[in-house]
Amino acid sequence: ENREAYLRWLMQWRRPDDAAMVWQALPPERQDDPTLRLSFIDFLINNDRMSLARDLWQPLTDPAGITHPGFEGTLTQKGFDWRFSNRKGEWMIQQTGYPFHKGRKALEIHFAGQANTNFNALYQVAPVHPGRAYRLTYWWKARQITSDQGPFMEVTGKGCKGLYQKGPMVVDTEEWTQVSLEFDVPEGCDGVIVRLRRAPSKRFDNKLGGTLWLDDFSLQPVEKK
Repeated sequence: ENREAYLRWLMQWRRPDDAAMVWQALPPERQDDPTLRLSFIDFLINNDRMSLARDLWQPLTDPAGITHPGFEGTLTQKGFDWRFSNRKGEWMIQQTGYPFHKGRKALEIHFAGQANTNFNALYQVAPVHPGRAYRLTYWWKARQITSDQGPFMEVTGKGCKGLYQKGPMVVDTEEWTQVSLEFDVPEGCDGVIVRLRRAPSKRFDNKLGGTLWLDDFSLQPVEKK
């Protein structure tokens, strides 16, 4: 009866190997508790135990390879789900029912045009297999994105080195467009971070304004070139 309390204590003190052993000793009904399971997966990801986190998350993984690829349903902001934060006066991120590319929803990012924004507040950790090649695809739509430095997607390794891939920027106004980027996963790398970024501009008129919509993500293995 003390195993769950011990597990939480180990998680608090960031002891992932011991916590994994105690997790295996929990009764099945506690392992299946969605709140506890998600909290433990989140703990594993934050402590770079990607393989076990991926195995526990697997039943929840969308075939697209990205959790909530079309931003349908509730975004938990835990585990291998989208995580984001808002900053008053600079940007607001929210799900929206219009416009969307597919399904019934998309994600809207509105930039207020009040600052030379250094933006990295939207990302997802995704499980991958070392040594394989992947292709990330997504759709976006933009309206009146100001400044010469617009938002772009990037992929980096989670807890590993040797992986960085940057997609194109979007500026001005653009209708729904599909973008893709390919990358190789280094050996020893079990996870990647898919993130929306915007680097500060060095121009005088550098404040970032406008609205960007994202939808229909996919992360799939491909043959190496």
